[in-house]
Amino acid sequence: LGLRSAATSLAVGTCWDMGHYAYYVRRFFPDQPDLLPDERFLRRVIHTHIHALNGLTTHFPLDTGELPLDRYRAALGGAYGGVLNLELEPSRFADRRDPADALLSSVAVLKSVE
Repeated sequence: LGLRSAATSLAVGTCWDMGHYAYYVRRFFPDQPDLLPDERFLRRVIHTHIHALNGLTTHFPLDTGELPLDRYRAALGGAYGGVLNLELEPSRFADRRDPADALLSSVAVLKSVE
């Protein structure tokens, strides 16, 4: 946040990697599953990386993995107009699921929470 605060351009913001944030919370704060980033961070988010977890493995589809997307999206606020970047890694689930289906299903989940 210090670097962002020093920037004078409004085009400089932060990226919230929701999947890795969920991993961090699950790994290091298992007794606080509802933990959200600080409001100062959330106000500066202009880009996101969104993927679900399977246990402690990241980059899974949103419809079969674990991610409190509704809560995270609400934390950004209704006026959020930045990027919602879906970030899947098909090699992690292709043995169980068609990657194209996973992508389309994840897009549908994203649209349902906008």
